[in-house]
Amino acid sequence: MDEKTNSLFTSDTVARRLLYGLGKWIPLDQFIHDLERIKALDFTSIHTCHDRSSLSRTFIDFMIDSLKQLPQVQQRTEILGQEFIHLVRGEENEETYFDFVVPAARREECIEALKRV
Repeated sequence: MDEKTNSLFTSDTVARRLLYGLGKWIPLDQFIHDLERIKALDFTSIHTCHDRSSLSRTFIDFMIDSLKQLPQVQQRTEILGQEFIHLVRGEENEETYFDFVVPAARREECIEALKRV
């Protein structure tokens, strides 16, 4: 957090493109709970590792809403020989864009976790 500019630097936690589940596994309901905790902080803008402009704090709501749509997603993609569920919302040139992939092998676990949100 930069108190001078009231900006939050989130690394890869809040991001418009998220490759989820390749590192340490965090259940999706816990991740969403963590996003809600971040949203409760006092900041006006978000800076991520991979975007060239800041995001508004309302992007976190868009991100959470997008994640909740995962059970309806059928699109799949392959990355490094592994199959992923691929959720995409919005237009890439707009702030309301979210591109999320999660290992297909974790699909049911993610759906169950979303029921706890």
